[in-house]
Amino acid sequence: LDWMRYLCLLCLFSLLEANRAFSSLGKLSSDVAGVSRTNKLVSWNHAQVSMSSSTAQRLWAESSSTAFRCLYHPFVSGLALGNLPVRIFQHYIGQDYFFLSSFAKAYTKASTLAASRSDKDGHATFAALAAGVAQEQTLHQAYAKKWEVDLSAVTASDATKEYVDFLLSTADSESNRPDGKISLICAAMAPCMRLYAFLGQRLADSGFGRRTD
Repeated sequence: LDWMRYLCLLCLFSLLEANRAFSSLGKLSSDVAGVSRTNKLVSWNHAQVSMSSSTAQRLWAESSSTAFRCLYHPFVSGLALGNLPVRIFQHYIGQDYFFLSSFAKAYTKASTLAASRSDKDGHATFAALAAGVAQEQTLHQAYAKKWEVDLSAVTASDATKEYVDFLLSTADSESNRPDGKISLICAAMAPCMRLYAFLGQRLADSGFGRRTD
C-alpha cells in the first residue's frame, strides 16, 4: 500500500475507528509488535520545554505521549508493513473522503474571511490549500475505484461525525474579528496536520514505505 499518500491520520477519528475494527482481529503479530521496539521509532528528543518555549512547542510536548500511541497503533503499523487488512483500508478510505469534504469547507471559510479583511496572501494561501484537498479527494476516488469502495454510500461513523461537527461548528461560529476567527479555524485543523507530519516522518526515517523495485 502507498501509505505515504494515505497517511491522513491527522485526526484521531481514523485511529479510533481502526481501533474498533481491529478489536476483532486479536493481538498484533510479532512483526508488528517489533515495530514498536525499533530504536529508530522509539527515539525521542526529551529536551526540556520551558515556559519561554512557544505555545506550539508546549502543546506538542504535552501531546507527545498521544502521538506515540498513534505511531504504535496497529493501523499505522499495518500501513507501514503493508499487511493492513483490505476491509480496514476500505473503511478508512470512505471515512477519510467524508472528512476531507469538511476540511475543504473549513479552508474555504478561512479564505473568504481573509479576503474580507483584504489579506490577499491569506486568501490565496487558504484557497490553494482548499484546492490541494480537492486533488486529494480525486486521489481518494481513484483508490476507491481500485479497492471497490462505493463513496456515494459512505456514512460518517460516530468518531468521524464528532470531529467533522467540531470542525464545521468552529468554522461557522460567530466572530466580530475575522483574524481571530481564522486563528480558531487553524487551531481546530492543526492537530490533524501536525500528527500527519509526525507519523509520516517517523516512518520515513525508519525506512518504511521505500520501494524496492
